[in-house]
Amino acid sequence: MRKKIQSIIICLILIFAIFTTIDLVFEFPLTSGSTTIYVPTNYPTIQEAINAAIDGDTVYVYSGAYFENVIVDKTINLTGENKDNTTIEGVGDVIHVAANWVNVSGFTVKNGSTGIDLYEVNNCKVFNNIASTNDFHGIKFTRCIDSDITNNTVLNSHTGISLSQSSYNDITGNKVSENNYGIALHDANGNNITGNIVYSNNDFGIWLHGFTDSNCIVDNNVSFCGKIGIYLSGTVGITLRNNTMKYNGIRIDGGDVQHWNTHNIDTSNTVNGKPLQYWVNRTRGKVPAGTGQVILANCTNVIIEGQELINCSIGILLGFSSSNIILANIVSSNTYEGIRLFKSNNNTIVNNNVSSNSGFYGIRIHYSDKNNITGNFIYFNYVGIVFYESNYNLITYNTVFLNDVYGIHLGYSYNNTFYHNNFIDNSDQAIDESNNGNRWDNGYPSGGNYWSDFDESSEGAYDDYNGEGQNILGSDGIVDNGTIGGGGKNPYVIDSDSWDNYPLIEPYNNYMILKQGWNLISLPLIQEEQNLTKVLKSINGLYDAVQWYNITDTRDPWKHYKVSKPYGNDLFEINEKMGFWIHITQPGDTIFFYNGTRPTENQTITLYPGWNMVGYPSFNNRDRTTALNNITFGTHVDAIWTYDSHIQRWEKIGPSDYFEIGRGYYIHAKSKCDWEVPC
Repeated sequence: MRKKIQSIIICLILIFAIFTTIDLVFEFPLTSGSTTIYVPTNYPTIQEAINAAIDGDTVYVYSGAYFENVIVDKTINLTGENKDNTTIEGVGDVIHVAANWVNVSGFTVKNGSTGIDLYEVNNCKVFNNIASTNDFHGIKFTRCIDSDITNNTVLNSHTGISLSQSSYNDITGNKVSENNYGIALHDANGNNITGNIVYSNNDFGIWLHGFTDSNCIVDNNVSFCGKIGIYLSGTVGITLRNNTMKYNGIRIDGGDVQHWNTHNIDTSNTVNGKPLQYWVNRTRGKVPAGTGQVILANCTNVIIEGQELINCSIGILLGFSSSNIILANIVSSNTYEGIRLFKSNNNTIVNNNVSSNSGFYGIRIHYSDKNNITGNFIYFNYVGIVFYESNYNLITYNTVFLNDVYGIHLGYSYNNTFYHNNFIDNSDQAIDESNNGNRWDNGYPSGGNYWSDFDESSEGAYDDYNGEGQNILGSDGIVDNGTIGGGGKNPYVIDSDSWDNYPLIEPYNNYMILKQGWNLISLPLIQEEQNLTKVLKSINGLYDAVQWYNITDTRDPWKHYKVSKPYGNDLFEINEKMGFWIHITQPGDTIFFYNGTRPTENQTITLYPGWNMVGYPSFNNRDRTTALNNITFGTHVDAIWTYDSHIQRWEKIGPSDYFEIGRGYYIHAKSKCDWEVPC
């Protein structure tokens, strides 16, 4: 008897285990073979139909107005006949989903606190609905995983679509308008926000904040938002790609947002039709159309690269941000400043084109220390660069010219160092109100800066001597008193207590302006360092290919260097005797600063029968006959062409045309000859 009882107990346990397993197994996504319950045909209210349904059923609601609060606690389809006229109005959460694998579609849900609310559920779909005039949220996910919000229209709520503590969900193809926050994610990771239209007076279009990491924002249209289009606050690992923004842009606060190429924020994003990545509006109030700026607040390790910021209030603004890089941007025609640093230290501003910021300043450094400003092209601004209570900054290799009032203005700023800059034709080259607290040269033999009003004998500037005391006969590129004055140092005086001890007789760096696309160029200076990447280091990141035609290699004459190609390149060195093509990736003007030694004697280039792709190693423009020097057109060569990238046109060099500094040339030689290029 005891054995029978034991056997019965064991069987009951097994049966219970089997049914428990069956219950777990059959927690399933909806199937097409389920029962359909119709409202109001079978039940007068939606909730009664749900109560009667079992997992796998569909509750189909005919068009009409329904005044109730709906709780979906079963795995069902809840489907409205037509989203435009199947309306549910309620108080609080109009539709509340509390089961997995639920589909909600085809309704207008309005006038609640939240239109459609999902809480602690997985694998649900909310699609093809209208969520309108709900007090707090149109559609809200809390602690939801692997669910979709697709092709809904969400408007007139505090927050249109909200995800909180929810991961791996898709927000796709929705139209979101007239909300305080269009799409908002908080503490939500690994979600995709794709192909949405966020428009028409959302204050904030897409807002990610508070431990919201590793989300993708791709292919969205974010337009006409009152404050900011896309706002990232304290986020990490965001992918931002191919978004279109009009009359608003992007702000990043805090976090550690890395270089957008490695961190998936790329130039496929546009603002007002321009390829930009970090573009934002003013943070308060309505902003006029077309006004925007890059704002970084409390950020580190951000690289702002290759942007075109035109007609903004301020082009780029860093506040309380350190160790960032502003690289190779075009910052032009902005109302106040081109670039401003406020209480931001240890940043680098390099190789930017900052021009025509006529309201105030090209670059403004305000309460900011230990920044590096190098290789920038700063012109046609009200003031080129201004410093106020900013110390220990390094300013080198910039060309500052034709600014309306000052090239450089220092106010209460100390221990800043300036050398190897070119100050050209500014109304007042520099003013230093800091009581001899700054250094304007790098000692000897490095030298100081070039000053366009102190480079000729008529201005008292000579270069007859060399040495630390400028008292050894022989020039060295540094201004001295000349043989008439008996030699000696000849400083450039900024004011009574500020001077450049070793001013340069010629511009330190030489540059050329390159355009987006292919440019045919050459290097006028003799290149001691011929490594391609080192020669082109000032435009690193702004080109993606270089090529040269080597006529002596009859089997494979075209030599290539492609930046993104890890193998197969065969062009690694360039020099002054070569003409070469370079492909520039950034729009507008790219300023290429090149180094080298100015030729003091004629340079020999050997021409071979056929087309030779050559440089012009000279610092003087000359007509064809003079430039060809020892060879004769028609006898030795019979055709010469060049390409002008500024007007995108090939040009044939005729007898009255000039060889120009920095151009590359195709020369067709009739026979082998040595061309002595006049220096």
